[in-house]
Amino acid sequence: MTPAEAIGDRRVWVRDIAFTAVAALTIAVMGPYGSYDAPLEERIVRSFAYGFSGLLILWPPMRLALRAGARAGLPDLFVMVAGLSLLAVPVSAVTWLVGRLFEADPVSSGLQRYFAVLAMVLPVGVGYLFVDRWLEREERPPVRPEPAPPRLLARLPGRLGREVLALQAEDHYVRVHTKAGSTLILMRLADAIAELDGLEGERVHRSWWVARSAVASARPDGRRMTLTLANGVEAPVTRDAVPRLRRAGWI
Repeated sequence: MTPAEAIGDRRVWVRDIAFTAVAALTIAVMGPYGSYDAPLEERIVRSFAYGFSGLLILWPPMRLALRAGARAGLPDLFVMVAGLSLLAVPVSAVTWLVGRLFEADPVSSGLQRYFAVLAMVLPVGVGYLFVDRWLEREERPPVRPEPAPPRLLARLPGRLGREVLALQAEDHYVRVHTKAGSTLILMRLADAIAELDGLEGERVHRSWWVARSAVASARPDGRRMTLTLANGVEAPVTRDAVPRLRRAGWI
């Protein structure tokens, strides 16, 4: 993880600031450690001063620690608790400096201050971890499964490959054309087209279905047309199908 990744982009900082503000406001309203007797506006100012002074100390190092922990196979919760226990020391020093700005700092000794800070940053940090992971899951694009291959491919010998170019009806059989050759299958043309499972193509003739990607060229043939496929095979296009192929952008 680079220093830039540890510092975070604008989106990360907006999230950090928003979460810190909500946590600071919640703590100010609760008024822990005897601070509830102070006026609400004073508690809010003090809580925000403590929260945002510790913001720079807590989150960039924790991002580094979480990334290192993930590489080492450590649970995020363990890394968060261990990291916050260590970082509570410098945060305690900062809150002591901030506390000197207020006449009524409710915490006196250094050890008491450390445990007071730890009691605050642990639930806040763990809460932030769960919120951050939830937002990551929500923002992550869904993983789409690979589409299943057309069922018709299971009927083809392996030597013909996996790219169907065209289907041609021959009596009770269907000739399946691929780049590697062709084979006959005993089935109706309509059933073979159904087993292509939505492969893009058109039925261009009573006896022909052609994949769109298979068309190499097209030439007029009176009021009809003829399609030349990628394997050199020519497929006739009926007069009624020509306007439909033009609208679809085939020709």
